[in-house]
Amino acid sequence: MQTMTDNQEQTVNAARDIIDNYIESQRDITNSFQNAWSSFFDNYFWISPKKITETYARAVSNISDGTIAAIRIWNGSILSSTETMRICTQHMRDNARETSRIAVNGAKMLEEATYLPNLTKGNNSSIENRAQ
Repeated sequence: MQTMTDNQEQTVNAARDIIDNYIESQRDITNSFQNAWSSFFDNYFWISPKKITETYARAVSNISDGTIAAIRIWNGSILSSTETMRICTQHMRDNARETSRIAVNGAKMLEEATYLPNLTKGNNSSIENRAQ
């Protein structure tokens, strides 16, 4: 029984080695053909797959760089606009307080200027006495 198990194990290991060797050889062959075709396209054709890939990668990189720059500019504009709005709001609040203070002071001054003290009826200078 042990001999049969050992034989099966050896057969499986041998099959695994054969498959691994076959896959490795296919990889090597594929890489050789890719290198040969890539070299052929690079030397004899204006547009090679390698050049197309490099051009595409540069285009994507440039688009990404432009997008990032635009986002930075936009964020800077929004930040400065927000800061300007905050300062403007602060000035508006201060100006509203000052305007209110001036209006209140003006009203008090007008009240004081038009104030007539309560005069007694017996006083000759009272309005009631003057009217009579």
